[in-house]
Amino acid sequence: MAEKETKQRGWWTSLPGILTQLAALIIALTGLLTLLGPKLGLSRDEIDAVRRITPKESWHDTGLWFSLGDTVSITADGSWTLSDEAHGKYPPTSADGWTWPDLQSRDPAANQLSFPKPDAAPGALLGRIGTDGEVFLVGKHISRHRAPAGGKLYLGINDTRLDDNAGSIEVSIKQGKLNG
Repeated sequence: MAEKETKQRGWWTSLPGILTQLAALIIALTGLLTLLGPKLGLSRDEIDAVRRITPKESWHDTGLWFSLGDTVSITADGSWTLSDEAHGKYPPTSADGWTWPDLQSRDPAANQLSFPKPDAAPGALLGRIGTDGEVFLVGKHISRHRAPAGGKLYLGINDTRLDDNAGSIEVSIKQGKLNG
């Protein structure tokens, strides 16, 4: 009986050593992936979200939180219009939007200063971080835009009248951490 107790006690006493070796192996593998990951095509920038943005809402909450200095990369695909078929003024455009001369030739009353981002094309995809964050141009693609503050990422269309818009844009969003 004493021999059986010794064997059982021996197994439990070696468990801390096994766990220590396992932890050291995990740390070594993590370090190896950090060094070799970029060379192997592995990256910490992964697609965090795919969202469909419609032009009938001013700002869509993507549900993604960013910290000051994090980066956001967005690729947009699809089309939308600044007015639906019933109003018929504008054919569909991409997330890059219309040029101001094109818009004003169709609608002379269009007021550039009233748009959320007056220096961006009408109908362009816009972004901001935080509910009152600075608005930035996304268009079809923006790469590694640094978050000027912490908060949620919002996306929307550069337009003032939303009720007559139609279509949608699908966006792929990559989030990069400050230390990444």
